[in-house]
Amino acid sequence: IVGALSPPELAEQKKTLHAGADGSIWQDSQTLADALEHIVTEVAVNCADQISLGRSKRAELCIDRETGCIRLWNDGRIPIEKHPQRTDLYNAEVIYGLMNSSSNYSDAAKAKNNQFTGGRNGIGAKATNILSKRFTVACADAELGLQLVATWHDGMTVADGAKVKTLKSSQKHSSVCV
Repeated sequence: IVGALSPPELAEQKKTLHAGADGSIWQDSQTLADALEHIVTEVAVNCADQISLGRSKRAELCIDRETGCIRLWNDGRIPIEKHPQRTDLYNAEVIYGLMNSSSNYSDAAKAKNNQFTGGRNGIGAKATNILSKRFTVACADAELGLQLVATWHDGMTVADGAKVKTLKSSQKHSSVCV
């Protein structure tokens, strides 16, 4: 259950702490619908998981108040290549757009590698996709020199198909915009 789809009229504002890249810390207040907060948290947990697994060093959350886009970004790498089991789709399309496609199932494997992650069973980001009017994934793979953009619409019922082209920088990243 994700909660209310719109903020209650008399909702209590939540205090949020922010940390800037320059070491600054500030606080602001916001009123969010419970559902929006939950689905954004699902993707934010994925970014945090990448850091805890050593696959990423930095993550960012940006909210564009004009467009309503919420973008979550990390400097991790999703290889831009066809998925080994679903050769008609790229890895990012499987990760974000195909149910039951996670590799994060085994508690024993996580315990063996001393890993702590928040995500489980690959549902969170896909649930965010399902609950979004528009969901876009952008990846830059410096190792392969490629960039990918894939967009879904109307609750993951329409997929534009991944668009892949040559990467013009040497950076790697993954981002989600909902």
